[in-house]
Amino acid sequence: MPPERTPHRSTLLTRYKQLIDQDLPLAAKTKSSAQPRWPVHLNHCFGRIILDHICQRPWREVLQPPAIEHMNIAQLGKAVQVGEGILGGTIDLERLNRESLQMRSKSRSGSESKGEANESLGHAVHAGSQSHSASPTTIISSPNHISSPGLIIDPAELRDLPAKANSTPESRPKNKKKKTIRDYFKSPVKVE
Repeated sequence: MPPERTPHRSTLLTRYKQLIDQDLPLAAKTKSSAQPRWPVHLNHCFGRIILDHICQRPWREVLQPPAIEHMNIAQLGKAVQVGEGILGGTIDLERLNRESLQMRSKSRSGSESKGEANESLGHAVHAGSQSHSASPTTIISSPNHISSPGLIIDPAELRDLPAKANSTPESRPKNKKKKTIRDYFKSPVKVE
């Protein structure tokens, strides 16, 4: 029996694009019976799930964007295989999506998932945006304690800030009109 030939890169690339951009989104929108539930329906979501699965971590940690230009033949073949498995119902899309999201939350918060981090903080509230950057998370656990790795702010230090930063609604003049965006674009009219 002759050895099985590996498909050409362009063939794999064409099929991968068709799966991501057409076949999988269509199957999700029509609620194909291949999956009990379709947790995503957008092409970039399918791309994220498949690429995270083949890389076993957030794909941007392994591949430079755009991924389709930087995947080797083995990665491309595996991506097509996973996409076909999702479309055929032999691979559980919901499980892969959960794994991808879990990998990404661990990637952002170090070694804990977002849920574990929230549980360990108890009543603490995350301040700031949940971005994809690796910046430390600031945590406000009470009005008198603000901390971040390597940063502790004493409320007494806040009293030393300039008066404008410490102003409260009660300390502002009541007769001062708030400026609107139009006020900044008004130009004085000169009459001659």
